Amino acid sequence: MLRLLNMTDRYPSVQIYITNNPRKVGLLFLFVGIALIYWKVVQPIQIAEERTQKILLSMKFTILGVVGCVYGLIYIIFGPRAAPLLRPAAGESRVAAFIAAILACGIGYAIYLGVKHYVGSKGYL
Repeated sequence: MLRLLNMTDRYPSVQIYITNNPRKVGLLFLFVGIALIYWKVVQPIQIAEERTQKILLSMKFTILGVVGCVYGLIYIIFGPRAAPLLRPAAGESRVAAFIAAILACGIGYAIYLGVKHYVGSKGYL
């Protein structure tokens, strides 16, 4: 029978590292999120202002950047208490994890639509 594996089955050291160093992981998530937001939100706006080159927008990377920032901030602020919130054990409530994910994705999508509208108003797309 085919057994589905999750990340902790294949990479237990990742789970241990996240549990033992939540603020470092949060800084990594925040850094990657800020980089993605700069790359897929700020740069297209700057290019639209300068009218210099073709603009490429990515809904996936915009949402991923916001999710990275939100999760990074949660790990930085809550530290060791963030792991049970974002990665609940079997049988625990997953409401907080779902709310954080849905809010982050919704904010990312709204930012994407805003950038798309702004860039479109400048004559792109």
